[in-house]
Amino acid sequence: MKLSALTWNVWDTPYFGSRDNEERMKRLVDYLYRTEPHVVLLQESFNPERRKKFLQTLGSYDSGYKAPANVHEERKLLGFIPFFDATGGLVTLSRYPIRSSVFYPFETHGKSWDERFCGKGYTQTFVNTPEGQILVVNTHLSNRPTDTQTRLAQLEELLDDLENVDVPVVLGGDFNTTRFDERGEQTEEFTRLQHAGFADSLVGREEDFETFSHRNQYSHYPEHGRIDFVFYREGKHVKIKPQTSNMVGVNNPISDHYGYLAELEISRDA
Repeated sequence: MKLSALTWNVWDTPYFGSRDNEERMKRLVDYLYRTEPHVVLLQESFNPERRKKFLQTLGSYDSGYKAPANVHEERKLLGFIPFFDATGGLVTLSRYPIRSSVFYPFETHGKSWDERFCGKGYTQTFVNTPEGQILVVNTHLSNRPTDTQTRLAQLEELLDDLENVDVPVVLGGDFNTTRFDERGEQTEEFTRLQHAGFADSLVGREEDFETFSHRNQYSHYPEHGRIDFVFYREGKHVKIKPQTSNMVGVNNPISDHYGYLAELEISRDA
C-alpha cells in the first residue's frame, strides 16, 4: 500500500505576522483537491473562522477528506467569546476513516510570549487503512532557533507518549530544527528521534529540501533550512519504505514554509 503524507506550516496567524491569508487558504484547498495526499498535517492554522471556511470549502469539492471533531475546538475570551484555536494550530486530515483523534498540549513552553500564547502540542490521530491501523502524529515544536532544550523537552513528552504504541506511526510537522547544525553535526533533536526508533522519510539530497527558505517571497526570518519533516516508525509485523519526497509550493508559495510530501510503501510481513 502506498501512503502519501503532506506536512505544511500554513502560516495562518489571525492577529499578527502573516498576510494574504484568505487567498492563500483558497489556493491550499485547490492544491489538496488536485493532488489528494492520503494524510495532511497542517500547522499554524490558528484562525477558527478561516479554518471552518477552509474545511467547508474542501468538503464542497467532495474531496473525500475527513477531519476529526477536535478540529473545531476554540479558546474563548471571558469564557464565551471565541477568538483562537484550541489545538495548537494543528489540523490533521485523512482520506481514510479516522478512528479517534486527541490533542495533547505541551507542558513545556518556549520562553517568548507568542510561544506561550499559541498553546502548542501534538495531535494523535488513529487512521484505518487497507493495511490496518496507523497512528498519524502532527506537531509543531518551539520556534526559537537557540531553544534546543525546550524542543528536546517537548520531544520527550511526545515520544514518551508513543513509547508503547505498536502500530505503525507517521510523525510529521514543523520541528523548527534542521538535521545538521552549522558545524555539520547532527542536531540533538534529530538524534533523539532516531533513538526513539523514528526514521526520516527523505529520498534525495538534504540541500534540495530547504522547506524554510530565503527564496520564498513570504519569508521574513534570517533562518533557513529543512525544518519540516515526515518521520516514520514501523509497527509489529509492518514494514515501511520511503518511495519519493517532494517539495510543494515552491513556484507559487502558499506559506512562508514550503510543504513537504512523502510517499511511503507500507506492507505486512509475509
